[in-house]
Amino acid sequence: MIDFASVFILEVRDIDGSVERLLRDFLGTAQAAQLQRLTHGFELTIPIQCAPDIVRLLTRENVAVYQIARYAKVEGSWR
Repeated sequence: MIDFASVFILEVRDIDGSVERLLRDFLGTAQAAQLQRLTHGFELTIPIQCAPDIVRLLTRENVAVYQIARYAKVEGSWR
């Protein structure tokens, strides 16, 4: 099986846990297990094509998305 998923940092404010619930519902059980809460958002593993879908989902729920960034691997090392 080929995995085209990338690791993303999603910068959002989640005071009451509603953003985490939305993300877990969107991701499904297997991917939700990899969801990591950060100080200012979440780290998640998704296919790059899903990034706009997550932003759309959150904006529909009136959640401000400050940034979504994909980790980049350059010359064999993570930066």
